[in-house]
Amino acid sequence: MSTDPQPPPSGRQALSERDLEQHVLYAMLRPAVQLANQLHVPLKALGQWAELGYFHELRRAGLKMREISDTLEISMRKAAMLSKQLKEGFFEPERHSLERRIEFMVWAEPLSLARLQQTITDHSPEQVQQALMDLIEQDRVIERQGRVVTYSVARGESRRTGEHWTAKIDGLNQLMATITGVVSARFFHDEPNARARNLQLRVRREDLPKLQALYEEFVWEQLRLLDEAAQGHEDSISLDLAICWAPHDYAQALEDRPEPSP
Repeated sequence: MSTDPQPPPSGRQALSERDLEQHVLYAMLRPAVQLANQLHVPLKALGQWAELGYFHELRRAGLKMREISDTLEISMRKAAMLSKQLKEGFFEPERHSLERRIEFMVWAEPLSLARLQQTITDHSPEQVQQALMDLIEQDRVIERQGRVVTYSVARGESRRTGEHWTAKIDGLNQLMATITGVVSARFFHDEPNARARNLQLRVRREDLPKLQALYEEFVWEQLRLLDEAAQGHEDSISLDLAICWAPHDYAQALEDRPEPSP
């Protein structure tokens, strides 16, 4: 199937399903392309990252190496090389993503270590166990004694903050996952509970702390109460919510970066 970009439909002509997919994918790719341009990343390197990202997503989905090789139309040797890259230290932030994932799973219901290891197939049993132990050490997950030892969250809400770069990358991964979920729900599943609202406004510099306070003192507190009220209710719905702000067109500021040294 050809993946060459197609020209947009003229006038008010309705988009075909394939056209819609291409327009959405193109829109989702633009942020990565804009950053690549501003950071002077060559097209070849960007393509390699896209290839690795695709491989990573299929591994998350639990596909075997042969299935991934067939899906991506690459050799088993290339698939093995991509698998090796995923295991390198570069992917340290994935440990934080795994912690967040476990925390969310045991929020829904107490689970045993064996059940977590059985469910999370894109990480080794040892990685799952270590992430669980780290969560216990951080007092985010507690152990429940019984016929089988299970684990549950120490508190319902989940809000990770931190200045370490791995925490920031983890936050970025979560933000992009939320955006991807919203796009998929709104464009391809007609999900009525998915919303996207984009605002542009002017704020005096001296009022910026009020924006932060609005989130900390009202938005977060109300969300915490909603989450608390959902505990134990079978009809509760798990939602991903992202709130972010930045000066308008701030991405353009990177254009003044000096060219990399040869």
